[in-house]
Amino acid sequence: MVPRVTQAHLDARRVEILTAAFRCFSRKGLHGTTMQEIADEAALSAGAIYRYFDGKEALIEALAEESAARRSHALRALEPGGGAEALADAVANMMAGLDSRQAEVSVRLDVRLWAEALDHAEVRATAREAFASVREPVAEYVRDERDAERMRADIDPDAMGNLVISLLTGIELQRALEEESDLDAYRATVRALLTGAGGDPRG
Repeated sequence: MVPRVTQAHLDARRVEILTAAFRCFSRKGLHGTTMQEIADEAALSAGAIYRYFDGKEALIEALAEESAARRSHALRALEPGGGAEALADAVANMMAGLDSRQAEVSVRLDVRLWAEALDHAEVRATAREAFASVREPVAEYVRDERDAERMRADIDPDAMGNLVISLLTGIELQRALEEESDLDAYRATVRALLTGAGGDPRG
């Protein structure tokens, strides 16, 4: 009898493949990396890779989805009642994760994924979903806090969501090009900017 492959094993193998693709894409870029190189990095055959992913495009889309999940995780933990301070803390905490060596690799891959989105509809759709995964929880939080008069009445929820996206993607791009940028000072300034959304709730 052939041993049954568990879901846990399948999930673990999928993570191994994505990790290998992440490393290869970060080193050689999306177009410069071959499926065979990803297979070699994962210590698998190319055929084994194709049992989990249809091709390189599917790997790129999966990595884009993971990037979106990482970016939105802290925002989805926002609880009503914290006002502008809680939003500022959440965004600053997300930026704090850019200090590590692993984050430098993630940033380079994110920038490559954004470039890929310009030419490939599937990746572009995933990137838009990633932006929505940030915009929507921020907008919902701001709307609730504004209605409860814990944030300024003149703050537009959707515009604040877009502002947070701009702050996060902007610092990632800057981090990719200027690795010595002062992230502590940047976070402090962003925090001051966002806490100003509290102010007089009447606007």
